[in-house]
Amino acid sequence: MSTLGLIVNPLAGVGGRLALKGSDDRDLVGAALAAGAERPAPARARAALAALPNGVEILAGGGPLGADLAGRAVTAPPPETSASDTREAARALVAAGVDLLLFAGGDGTATDMNRVNLAALRALRALSTE
Repeated sequence: MSTLGLIVNPLAGVGGRLALKGSDDRDLVGAALAAGAERPAPARARAALAALPNGVEILAGGGPLGADLAGRAVTAPPPETSASDTREAARALVAAGVDLLLFAGGDGTATDMNRVNLAALRALRALSTE
């Protein structure tokens, strides 16, 4: 059975249609949501999950980081999501041995995934040369 790791940045894309340039500023995100902005990342993750074949096990970041949509949480749900929560979830999913790590987020989330995965690859490379 294949195992998919899922991470969702629930705030990614919130300010896109309002040209707010990212979701790192909590005040701007709050203003965007108050102005009727949608949260596109969870919907995009749902669409990707719907395309999966039967029999794929899903492990996910806790709560809004993925487990609210599907799968078994590998981290506790954070009270308020942050980049460090995303990196923690990614490290936990890599440690759990997922076959593929799927994330729904923006460029900041992609950078976090890259940093975690490069660190994991370096660790694996070090183990393989010992």
